[in-house]
Amino acid sequence: MVAVYRHAHKPKYILESWCVEKLNGFTTTSGKLVHLTEQEFMSNGLRLVLDDLAQFPSRDSDLGSETFGDSKEAKKARKARNECWVVHVSLNSNEVLELTPMLDIGKGRGVGSGHRYFIKLPTDADHFFKTITEAFEHCCVVAW
Repeated sequence: MVAVYRHAHKPKYILESWCVEKLNGFTTTSGKLVHLTEQEFMSNGLRLVLDDLAQFPSRDSDLGSETFGDSKEAKKARKARNECWVVHVSLNSNEVLELTPMLDIGKGRGVGSGHRYFIKLPTDADHFFKTITEAFEHCCVVAW
């Protein structure tokens, strides 16, 4: 899985890689956040997401994530990510991308919005961008 973040008010995107945590088998974030302008995401988002998904099975959870810990850098990375809406993208098979808009329920937790978008591969960057833009319309913050 890869998380695609879109800033709530600015034309900025962030990609966050995920992996399977070795000790308990849960999915967790991995590596550094990839920051993109809207134009970069429109042009290269599909390729970057597909490359990220291809690397998912071989990622090492021991390498950690830029967002882990209490360092100034980790806090800055979490702040950047928390200013965004998020859509999780996964590969259901070798031929179908599943896009799940997430609802922010607080304290860094999210749940699927109930909406799902499917993109049959192969596809082009324009179709991917239009579909994920529609998916972002179903993201929101849920206050408890």
